[in-house]
Amino acid sequence: MKVNVLISYIGLPSDKIGSWNLMFTRLLVAKPNLFTHIICPKSSNYEDDEKYYFVKPPKINSYKFQKIFKHYRYRNYYKQLKKILSRESEITINIVDNINMLFTIHQLLIKDKNRDKVRIIYHLHGFDIDIHNKVDFYNAVDSLLVLTNTSAIIHKERLSDFNFCQINQIYNGIDSEKFKPVPPCVQKEIKKRLNLDENSIYYLWLSQDREKKGLHVIINAWRDFSKDKPNIRLLVIGTDKDKYQESQVSFLGKIPNNELPKYYQIASFFLFSTLCNEGHPLALTEALISGCYCLSSNIEPLPEILDYGNYGVLVDNPQSSISWIDHLEKTYQDYINNGHRFKIPISKYSLKSWLSNMEKLLLE
Repeated sequence: MKVNVLISYIGLPSDKIGSWNLMFTRLLVAKPNLFTHIICPKSSNYEDDEKYYFVKPPKINSYKFQKIFKHYRYRNYYKQLKKILSRESEITINIVDNINMLFTIHQLLIKDKNRDKVRIIYHLHGFDIDIHNKVDFYNAVDSLLVLTNTSAIIHKERLSDFNFCQINQIYNGIDSEKFKPVPPCVQKEIKKRLNLDENSIYYLWLSQDREKKGLHVIINAWRDFSKDKPNIRLLVIGTDKDKYQESQVSFLGKIPNNELPKYYQIASFFLFSTLCNEGHPLALTEALISGCYCLSSNIEPLPEILDYGNYGVLVDNPQSSISWIDHLEKTYQDYINNGHRFKIPISKYSLKSWLSNMEKLLLE
C-alpha cells in the first residue's frame, strides 16, 4: 500500500477561512483513504481516527529564539514523522505552503540519513516562492505542485538548466452543486431572506481587508461610480470595518464558507481587486461558477483564470481608482444593455476533476 503522509501546520479537517485548508478538507472527506498518516495540530472538527499524529505548538514563540534554533518550531512534526519512518521503507510526504517546515523536514531527514527513503511533494498555493536562494528550495523537493500554467512556466524556466524536481499543475476545484447560478425567482427569494432590496443591482467584494487585496482602491472608485446610480449596492464580505462610511456600501463581516453561495447567487457583479500575484483564488473562481459578471485585476495568473478575457473583464492598472471607475462604467452599461455575456464551461474548475487529479498525483 502506498504510504502518503500529509503534514499540515493547520489542524485538519478545517472550516477556517482560507483556500488550501478548505481544499484539503474536501479531499479528506471525498478520499478518506488517500493519506495513510496525517501530522497536524488537533482540529476542533477532529473525528477519532488512528491515522492522525497530533503535534502541540512550540512552547517558546520568540522569533529571535526560533531564528537561532532553526528547527525548533517544527521539530515536533519531525518527531512524529520518525515514528512512521521507523516502520516504512518508502514514503511520500506532502507539505502545503510552508517553506520553513519544508526546510526543517528536509534537513533533519538528511541528518538522520533518511532522505533517500522519502519523496517530498510541495503544494504551492501561492504564485511563486518568496525566498532569496530558490535553488535551495528546488533541492529540497522532489515534486512541486502549482495551481496554474502561468506559475508552472516560471518554475520550469528556472529549472531549465537543472533537474532538481518535477513540476506538476492542477487547478483548484469548485463544488458546482453548491456554487451555481440560480434563476431570477430564486434570487428574489434569497434577497428577501437576507433583507436586501429586491430591485437593486448588487456588487460583491470578498476577501480579507489587507492593503494588497485592494479594497481601498474599490471604495475610492465606488464613491465616484455610484453617485448617479441609486439602484446599485456594494456588499463587502471578509471585514467588518466600516471605516470608509460610504453610502450604498454594506460591510457584512466574516461569513462562514457554507453560507457564501447565496451571496454569489444574488450578486450581478464580482470585483476581485488584488494588487499582488495570487495562486488560484477560490473567491474569484466561486464567483465565476456562480454566474457573476467578474471584473478582476490584470495581474498574473488571473488572465489565465479568466481565459484571457473570455470568462470576465481584466482591469489594467488595478492600483488606480480611475482605471476601476472606467471599467465599472463600461461593464455597468454593457450589463444594462446586453445582460451577462460571459459564460464559463460547466466542467471548468470542477471539484470532481481536482479530486481525481490529486489522487492520480499522490498515487503515482
